[in-house]
Amino acid sequence: MTAKTMRTPLLTAAEEVDLAKRIEAGLYARHLLDTGAAGHHDPQALAIVAHDGRQAFHHFIIANLRLAAWFAHRRRPLDTGLISIDDVTAEGVLGLIHALQKFDFTRGLKFSTYASNWIRSYQGRAAIAAAATSLRQADYEVAAAVIRAEDDLAATLRREPNTTEIAASCGITVAAVERARSMLRPALSLELPVGDSGSVTLADLLPDRHADAGLPAAVTRRHAVDALLEQLSPRERSVITEVFGLNSNGPKSVAAVAHDRHVTPDRVEALVAAALQKLRGAATGAAA
Repeated sequence: MTAKTMRTPLLTAAEEVDLAKRIEAGLYARHLLDTGAAGHHDPQALAIVAHDGRQAFHHFIIANLRLAAWFAHRRRPLDTGLISIDDVTAEGVLGLIHALQKFDFTRGLKFSTYASNWIRSYQGRAAIAAAATSLRQADYEVAAAVIRAEDDLAATLRREPNTTEIAASCGITVAAVERARSMLRPALSLELPVGDSGSVTLADLLPDRHADAGLPAAVTRRHAVDALLEQLSPRERSVITEVFGLNSNGPKSVAAVAHDRHVTPDRVEALVAAALQKLRGAATGAAA
């Protein structure tokens, strides 16, 4: 979304009605021209009205694009882990266009209220489709149910539903909802740098089971990793070790770590994010 788009003023209710009338007039003018039913109407005048209708449609969409972007970012990592935020926004724009095509300004409803449901619907369907190619059938069905329930509840409650409400709507446990969210969160690449210099990656933090422990390079790298981990608090160090398998037990999912610690997955993710931020700063300082 461009800066110009973000600067486009939001529409007032009166402006929405005016644009909707111009769009309707333009569609009718285009219909008369395409069907050859212009009759006594001047074809040139009809072409001008049709063009004005297209411009009104474009203005209406541009003024509401931030609505699609807002919902894309509000969806949280629940269903955006499998597709990029830009793709989720683009799907929302398709929902926005569909909403405008069906919008009836005579009912006195604010367009943003009407369009919100279509935007969320298109974004939710895209997330479900992405999940279908990445999860086992049983996991996919649960994840799809969770995504649909969140959208339905948000439309009904006019706010973001909490985990308990989603679980009750789906007829599953809170733990099952959190597990679905964990599965749909984006995986972290092993090539993710933990230092701005790019010299240390997550792969460097993983134990090398095939390396000779006696090699000086391996020892040096392990010492460097240990030194970085010393920059963390005991809790952050413990969580990072479990999530990325820095010990001999192998990596664990965020949901598994959260379950073992009796906290929410969001809390574990916050600790991981804070730890990675510290590691980036420590590695940058060391490189300097």
